[in-house]
Amino acid sequence: MRAALPQTPSHNAAQNKLATLSTNSSHRTIEGAKHVSLIVDEKYAHTTTQAVAAVAVLIAAGVPFLSVNFGQGDPRILPASYDSRAVADTLSARFPGEQAEPIKIVAQRPATDPAVIAYARKIKTLPGVDSVTINDSLPRNLSITSVMAHGTTQGTTAQGVVDSLRTNRASYPTYVTGSAAFLSDFTDNIAQRLPWALALIAVATFLLLFLMTGSVLVPIKALAMNVLSLGATFGALVWIFQDGHLSGLLGFQPFGTIEVWVPVVVFVFAFGLSMDYEVFLLSRISRIITSAAGLVMIVFLGFAIGDNLGIKQVGLALAIAVLVDATLVRCVLVPATMTLLEKANWWAPAPLRRLHDRIGLKEASSPVITDTSTSLEARWMTQSACASRS
Repeated sequence: MRAALPQTPSHNAAQNKLATLSTNSSHRTIEGAKHVSLIVDEKYAHTTTQAVAAVAVLIAAGVPFLSVNFGQGDPRILPASYDSRAVADTLSARFPGEQAEPIKIVAQRPATDPAVIAYARKIKTLPGVDSVTINDSLPRNLSITSVMAHGTTQGTTAQGVVDSLRTNRASYPTYVTGSAAFLSDFTDNIAQRLPWALALIAVATFLLLFLMTGSVLVPIKALAMNVLSLGATFGALVWIFQDGHLSGLLGFQPFGTIEVWVPVVVFVFAFGLSMDYEVFLLSRISRIITSAAGLVMIVFLGFAIGDNLGIKQVGLALAIAVLVDATLVRCVLVPATMTLLEKANWWAPAPLRRLHDRIGLKEASSPVITDTSTSLEARWMTQSACASRS
C-alpha cells in the first residue's frame, strides 16, 4: 500500500484558498439568484399594478351607464336650423307644459259606451296620471282615450303609466299606444331578446378563439375585456350626451336622454372591431392594430361632427370604443394578464386539447410548434409587441 504524502504548508494554503473561492462563488450565486428574484417580483408587482389600474379605470368609466335614460324621436336631436325643430321649440316656448304627447287607449267601442266612461274614471285614479279625456268625434264603433302623465312624454312616469294601463285592462279589448308606449315596447323587446343574443355571441366568440388558440382562458379573457371596454364606452356616452359634458365643444343641446337604438348599434360595431383586434394579436399581426385603429377612429369621428344628435352619439361612441380597446385594453390590460398568467394562458382540459389538435385552426404556411414553452414564447412576443410601442 502506498504511503500517504505529507501535507506541506503550501498545500494546505492552496486548499484553504480553493475553499474560500468556492465559498465566495456560492455566495455570489446566492446573491445573484436573490437579485434576479427581486427583479422578477418587481416586474410582477408592476404588471399587477398596471392590470388593476386599467380595470379600475374601465369600471369607473362605465359607472354613468347605470343611470341611463332612453328616449326616441325627440325633435331636439335635430339641428336648431331645421324647420321641424324650430316649430317644436317655438311651440314649447309659447305653450309650456302643453307639448306632452298623451298616451292613447284605442278600443272598438263608441265613446258613449258606459264601459268606456267607467274605465276612463278608473284611469284617473292611477299613479302618475294628470288628466283623462275621451275623443267623441270618431266613428261610432271606435273610441280613443287620451291619458296625460306627469313629466315628459317619454319619462319614467309616462312609461310607468303605460305599464299600469296594460296591467289594469278594461273589461273589453284595448290597445295602448303613443310614443311612451313605443319606447316601452322597444326597450322591453330588447331586454327579452338580449340574453339570447349575448349567449349566442359569447358561444360563437369562445368557439372561434378556442379553435384558434386551443386555450380556454384566452376566449374568457377576451369576453371579459370586451365587457369592460363596452361598459366604459357606454358610460362615456351617458356622461357626454345625457349629462351634457362637452356639449359646448361638440355643439349639441343635452336633454337628459340617449337615443334607444344607439347602444344597440354601438354594441354590434364595437364588439366586432374588438374581436378583430383580438384576432390580429393572436395571429401575430399586432403591428397593424395602432394604424388600423387610427383609420377607423377618423371614419367614426366624421360621423361625430354631424348635425343629427343620434348620428353624433353613434360616431363619438364608436370612436371612444376603438380608442379604449386599441390602447388601454390591447396595449396595457392584455399584456399584463399574459405576463401574470404565463403558461396558464394556454391551458385547456385534456379532452378539449385533443379536440383542438384534431379540428383546431392552424396556419398552413407555418410549421407546427409542438413544444409548449416555444409556443408560449411565440405567442407572448405577439402580445408584448403592442405594449412595447405604447
